[in-house]
Amino acid sequence: MKTQRYKYDMSGLDNVWLVNGFTTQETPYGNTVHIDDLRGLDLAIAKELIFKTPNLSGKAVRFLRQLSGLSQPDLANMLGKDPQTVARWEKSGRTTKSIELLARMIFAGLFDGNLQIQSVVATLNAIDHAKHAQNIIVKETKGEWQAKHEPMATH
Repeated sequence: MKTQRYKYDMSGLDNVWLVNGFTTQETPYGNTVHIDDLRGLDLAIAKELIFKTPNLSGKAVRFLRQLSGLSQPDLANMLGKDPQTVARWEKSGRTTKSIELLARMIFAGLFDGNLQIQSVVATLNAIDHAKHAQNIIVKETKGEWQAKHEPMATH
């Protein structure tokens, strides 16, 4: 029997699916969803985006920026750019490789301050070799969210 997955639209991302860690309930106003440990879920997704996702989309940049509590002007200042540039990245998803690398390093430092730059760079180089879009599949195990990539099905 196949497990029912829940598309996690609240993240603002198009490719995040929960395997478990959520409950649904029928109400007079429609179905509602309760997610266990929402912060843990968002952090698991953030780490998957930073360390394993090739070519961050604009939606991914927005997700990471908002989760880190940064405004567009804050992120722009950290990257040496203007806020409109960050807004364009989030809308179009187009950045330069160097800016994407710097943004990943900033987010990595914000979410997991004990990482060393060398390991971050090695991980990001491995990401650069990935070529195909993938779904992020998230599963709760023993009270902790774990995320991984899974190839998108071709139709």
